[in-house]
Amino acid sequence: MADFVFVGTNAVVCGYSSVGDGGYIAPSATIRDGCSIGRFATVGLGSVVVKNVPDFITVAGSPARRIVVQRQDVG
Repeated sequence: MADFVFVGTNAVVCGYSSVGDGGYIAPSATIRDGCSIGRFATVGLGSVVVKNVPDFITVAGSPARRIVVQRQDVG
């Protein structure tokens, strides 16, 4: 886990997964073993992440799919 990461209630991060700076994992989301969440990426409520999530991307669903590309001029 990097700096300024939010992990919601009942979220599960399995095994050797990583979350980049400013990552947001919504409540009840599951991050499968070996997946990485990029900088300022967002994982939606109840999502199941089975693949890596790039920087500045929002994913949702089961399995999680990209739904939004965020602006990259953050901080």
